[in-house]
Amino acid sequence: MQGIELSVLNHHAVPLCAVSWIYNFLNEFWTKGRSKSLSHSGSGNETSETKSFRASRSDRLFQRIYQQADTGIAITDWLGVFQECNPAYCALLGYTEEELRTVDFASLVHPDDREVNLAQVRRLQAGEISSFDIENRYVHKNGAPVWVHKFVSVLPGENGEPAHLIALVTNTTGRHHTEQMLRASEAKLRLALDASDAGTWSWDARTNQTQWDERCGSMYGISGETPRYETWVACIHPEDRPRVLARINEVRNTPGDDRWNVEFRTIRPDGTVIWMHAVGRAARDAEGQLLSLSGINVDITERKQVEEALRVVTAELRHTLHTAATGLTHCSRDLRYLSANPAYAEWMGLPLEQIIGRPIVEVIGQAAFEIKRPHIERVLSGERVEYEDELPIRGELKCTQVVYTPDRDGAGNVIGWVGSITDISERKRIEEELKAANAFLDAIFENIPLMLFIKESQSLRFIRLNRISEDLLGWPNETLKGKNAYDFWPKEQAEFFIKKDRETLNRGSEVDIPEEPILTRYRGVRTLHTKKVPILDAAGNPVYLLGISEDITERKRFEKEQQFLADVSVALSTSLEYEQTLANLARLVVHDFADWSAVDVMDEEGQLSRLKVASADPDQAALCAVLEQLPPDPIGISLI
Repeated sequence: MQGIELSVLNHHAVPLCAVSWIYNFLNEFWTKGRSKSLSHSGSGNETSETKSFRASRSDRLFQRIYQQADTGIAITDWLGVFQECNPAYCALLGYTEEELRTVDFASLVHPDDREVNLAQVRRLQAGEISSFDIENRYVHKNGAPVWVHKFVSVLPGENGEPAHLIALVTNTTGRHHTEQMLRASEAKLRLALDASDAGTWSWDARTNQTQWDERCGSMYGISGETPRYETWVACIHPEDRPRVLARINEVRNTPGDDRWNVEFRTIRPDGTVIWMHAVGRAARDAEGQLLSLSGINVDITERKQVEEALRVVTAELRHTLHTAATGLTHCSRDLRYLSANPAYAEWMGLPLEQIIGRPIVEVIGQAAFEIKRPHIERVLSGERVEYEDELPIRGELKCTQVVYTPDRDGAGNVIGWVGSITDISERKRIEEELKAANAFLDAIFENIPLMLFIKESQSLRFIRLNRISEDLLGWPNETLKGKNAYDFWPKEQAEFFIKKDRETLNRGSEVDIPEEPILTRYRGVRTLHTKKVPILDAAGNPVYLLGISEDITERKRFEKEQQFLADVSVALSTSLEYEQTLANLARLVVHDFADWSAVDVMDEEGQLSRLKVASADPDQAALCAVLEQLPPDPIGISLI
């Protein structure tokens, strides 16, 4: 190493006058030899004792400065080999003076700073400069970096030629650490300001000068230079300005009241109104007079809008709670009423002041409380509870529908519950009446001697059929429910049923079907007289289809038989010729009862003769004529 240095302490470089004095003193002392150099000084009239005294005193002064100085002092030869190091220099690096005499000076400088140091030393040795000062790091004996400020210069020999290098070195590690912490703090502050979109500002109360950063200016809609105090005041909303100025006067005139925390509106040049939250501190002189205010501004317009919306919602909610017909309560974990609405108070028959704050058991009574207790235990365990029960309230049994919802704190712990209580006594009464009415209608529906069925209006699937329908069709209700006509009857028959269903729904009125055949599961084809009726909703739209059918099969058979007998009577009465009468009878039989009919006559002698053959099919007339010519079958006659 080829250089020696001077450092600074406590954030300040060694003053130039001090450096010059220390350097000149050491230069003179080193160059001329300590006592030797001083022995030639003084006036020619001094005695040898006086000169000896002066030399001794100078040597003591040098030793005091050299040994006790906080500044490290090191002297090397021209090649950088340590010659002398004072205690401060040794302590700075952790080496003894003897150890330093064996250490390469360059190795003491941090690798990252070494080349810069050596470059300056080379310039010094080349005579380009007479001294230099620099800040860099040393490497302590324990390996730790040590920041120093160094002043390095040349010490000439007795003949004036450069012979040694002297360095004055001061430890600045503490200062660098403080600066590093300050930079980190400033970075954190800037990060916080950026994250919060805050702008910084200051106001000098003595000069009325204001300062703010670009972000603060953008909040006010003002770019460029910071405006004067009066311009800032003019930006404040007229309704808020008196309050803000009054607060400024309070801070100005009240020593110790140094906190600035104000919310106010400002009007931008384009007319936009925004909300500001200003937070800061006051600075005062020794007499407590206000010097300045400084702080940050945050645009809280969005927050204020949310607060206003929340205020409106809260007001509406409060109004809703107080006008709701449902009783609402808020209860604590120690089983007391925290709040209740007027509907609950009315249901209890008590004023609100006799409910809020009191234990639940005192308000509703022990009997009602014991009914509620299991449900309360469940909600306090964190469960949402719904139940219906009858409660004895002030001598009256009331049917209630209750919902309990747990109330939790920020940590999720159950601290109480919110209750919704609805008096359903009237509803229960109506339900019982409706149940009785439904039971009566069910009895009618099931026992009426007609086939009744109900279909859904869109899909025309069966919803319900009565017992008569089950007996007639041959399928149970559960089999028919959810199915339509195509699931049980031939396509042609099913299409007829569906057609009549649609006709009824489209007309919106009853459709009468005098006769319709239907194929049953066990009883063959039956004839029904059906009426179909649409069931409409309040808007007049069909919701269901009601079918009412009467099995008229037997009646139709009876009517047919009666008609046949009447026709026979007429046929018998129209001719006295028995053969003609019997031929007419054969035609009547195939018309109403059979496909074929043959009339054979036996005379008095027991001889058979065929009188007439008739067929229901007119196309079989030729065959009938052939059959009439055939002799009768005696066996068939005898069986008859």
